[in-house]
Amino acid sequence: MVDITATIEKAAQHHQAGRLEQAEVLYKMVTQRHPDHSSALHCLGIIACQRGRYNLAAEFVAKAITANRRIPQFHNTLGVALAAVGKTEKAIGAYRRAISLKPDYAEAYANMADTLQSQGHYS
Repeated sequence: MVDITATIEKAAQHHQAGRLEQAEVLYKMVTQRHPDHSSALHCLGIIACQRGRYNLAAEFVAKAITANRRIPQFHNTLGVALAAVGKTEKAIGAYRRAISLKPDYAEAYANMADTLQSQGHYS
């Protein structure tokens, strides 16, 4: 039997150390046993972003949000992935949802500002 907490902790250690492949294997192990494990899905989305696979990242993070809509970081990460593939309006919506959940979420404000600026809304 897999200890989910220990597996997530080990995956996070690999992830923080930049060992993306090892982290990904462990996060996927968690999602195979618990397909709606929002943290593991979100982390798989972050790894996909780090690898430049933004469409895949958006898929993972959307699943994380379906499992748990109350985590502002999930919405922020979704915004990053969507902005990277040119879906700016959807990205801005994701940032706004993140901010609505955490009004002092500076990273989401910064990401939204970057996205708006890249579209020429502000200069």
